[in-house]
Amino acid sequence: MRRDERFSLLARLGWWLFMTGMILLILSVGFGLASIIYSILSDGIIAGFSSALKAVAWIVLSLILMALSEISALLISIERGIGSLMDEISKLQVKPPVEEEGGETIFDEFGIEIAERRG
Repeated sequence: MRRDERFSLLARLGWWLFMTGMILLILSVGFGLASIIYSILSDGIIAGFSSALKAVAWIVLSLILMALSEISALLISIERGIGSLMDEISKLQVKPPVEEEGGETIFDEFGIEIAERRG
C-alpha cells in the first residue's frame, strides 16, 4: 500500500466517522428531547430522567465517533510531517572542514566559523 493510498483511506475513514457522529448527534438530540418530553408527560419525572440518561449515552457515543475522526486527521498530519521531515533530512549534506587559502578563518563541517589565525 502506497503512502497516498493510506492518506486516502484515512481521510475517507475520518470523513465517514465525522459524518456518522454528526448525524447521530443531531438525531440523538432531537429524538432525545422528544423522548424526554413524552416520558415526562406520560409516565412522570422518573421516566423522563431515564430517557435523559439514554439520550446522553447516545450523545456521548456520537462525540466519541467525531473524536475518532479527529484522531484520523491527526494521524494524517503526523504522517505527512514525518515524511517531509525525512525529505528535509535527506537533503542535508555534511561539508568537510575548509581552510581558506592564505586566509585566517577556519570553518567546521557545517560552514560555521570556528577559529581565526592571526599571522
